[in-house]
Amino acid sequence: MDIDEKDIRCCLEQFGIQRPLKKWALLADGPDHPVPYDVIRKIFFTEVEGDIRYVIKFIREPVFPTKLIEQQSCFSDLLRKNGIATPFRMKKDGHYCVSYEKDSQVMDVTVEEWMGEKIAHITPDFLREVGSLLGKTHRISLNSGMRIGFSLLYNEILTRDTSYARLWKESNHEIMPAAAYEKIVDLYNQRLAIVKRAWSSLPRAAVQGDIYSCNNLAWKDGRLALYDFNLAGDEVLIGDILQCWFRTIFDERMEEDMKQYLREELWDAFIGAYQNERPLTGIEKQYFPDAYSLFGVLYFTKLLAFQVRDGRKEEAVQNYEYLFRLLEVQKVREISYPSCAFKNWMRSFVLDSRIATNL
Repeated sequence: MDIDEKDIRCCLEQFGIQRPLKKWALLADGPDHPVPYDVIRKIFFTEVEGDIRYVIKFIREPVFPTKLIEQQSCFSDLLRKNGIATPFRMKKDGHYCVSYEKDSQVMDVTVEEWMGEKIAHITPDFLREVGSLLGKTHRISLNSGMRIGFSLLYNEILTRDTSYARLWKESNHEIMPAAAYEKIVDLYNQRLAIVKRAWSSLPRAAVQGDIYSCNNLAWKDGRLALYDFNLAGDEVLIGDILQCWFRTIFDERMEEDMKQYLREELWDAFIGAYQNERPLTGIEKQYFPDAYSLFGVLYFTKLLAFQVRDGRKEEAVQNYEYLFRLLEVQKVREISYPSCAFKNWMRSFVLDSRIATNL
């Protein structure tokens, strides 16, 4: 189904935007991964007279009903009212969504402020800003007590088959001897069992849920701005920290940026800035090493799969042993912090007590 200029004008007018439409362009069409149901998710950039820019979204997706989109929008506005740069969202009759029908398809439509172009490069200073932003959003969310009523990562850990065998099958590559694979499965399952037992007792709150690399981040009036709350949900906070960290350092699009810095330098910048805004609790420190290992293996395995698909199987074969280093972080359970640091990209994994001061 095509959305045209007439549709965009009509929806902008429903939100009280009467200025003439000057420009519009399609930003995204459909989800970025296959889903087992019909989806309409069309996102447009628009500019009206006066150089005022908006993002307009047309959505029909069973797992993201109107009520959920309203709650996610409320959370975005909660952060905005507490000093976080999130988009100003238009309302009609007190609601963020309007219903729009075309070709017998009924969609939810939202309109929000355009926050600017995505950030293109990663530096320690940028990751320091990301850590600070993440810490602020977690603190605001915890203090408010707000819940969205939707979870992805929380449920993945508790209820979905998160076995390494399934992950390996989905990654669709064979790059290690059978004995090494069995050892990784055993170590991974030990970590997974510990994390699953603790998961429901760890601090949990509403989060944006999709911050990593330069994803959903832009500079707005000199501040790091956060947008796109379509995956916002109620998650365990250390899970949100770790998915942000590992999806950033193992993002294949950022490999060139990553090679310029020691992972130790980036980790210090990120977690130090986070804790300046929201120090980890005792129980979070206790289970952080196990969660760190688990998330690291999940995302590094996906990076290995990318290297294979990219025709770099030999590189993946050389790098798989890094999985052992991730799984052996803080084997001694009495230590309640992860003293882990990256040096020489995917070559040596060291334990450095200096990083303990950041936790």
